[in-house]
Amino acid sequence: MKRAQLMARGISPSQLLITMVQGSEAHVVLAVRTDRGDYILDNLRDEVLPVEKTSYRYIKMQSPANAGQWVSIAGRSVAVANN
Repeated sequence: MKRAQLMARGISPSQLLITMVQGSEAHVVLAVRTDRGDYILDNLRDEVLPVEKTSYRYIKMQSPANAGQWVSIAGRSVAVANN
């Protein structure tokens, strides 16, 4: 729903990437890529946080080039998944 709302406001789908994370439980969040860094929108939190302020371990995310592909992520940074 958040993704659809942001796309309706003109944000490119390649900037809105569904991302699998592991925190106290495994779930998905929305990574939003901006010129100021990547931010995480999470239905388990009220605030929008920059990636480096989360405590998640990032597992996989949609490829910015092809939403039908998933790319693995090492560690806590979504920046490694730029392909």
